Amino acid sequence: MCLKEYHTEDQDRLWSLADQRGQLVGEIDEFCARLKIDPSSVTLTFPSNKVYVGVTVQNMHGTLGELAAEIVDANIDMWHLQEINYDKSLLESYTKEQMLNYLISAARLNIERNEAIDRFDRELACTVS
Repeated sequence: MCLKEYHTEDQDRLWSLADQRGQLVGEIDEFCARLKIDPSSVTLTFPSNKVYVGVTVQNMHGTLGELAAEIVDANIDMWHLQEINYDKSLLESYTKEQMLNYLISAARLNIERNEAIDRFDRELACTVS
């Protein structure tokens, strides 16, 4: 979901935004399909040191354009969740359980975003090599 979709309920606008998203996904996929480089000349992926254990996230898959859209979605979700940090009165009103749920949501979103980035990196490495 793009940022503009969060701020409208107008069906024509939502349809237009979905159409734009589809076009962008297609353009990214077409661009990446044309990329061919010597894989020994670059390092697109690095070993990661994951610190989370036992957390499951949705299995993201698709074209490079779709994965890029997933990263954008995850970032927007994180931005909206981050806005809570700026509302001191809301944070102060949270019970311990609400605060724990908020922190868990933030951690899960961050993991999902990192997984989307990792998946994109792996797919890009396969595409250009």
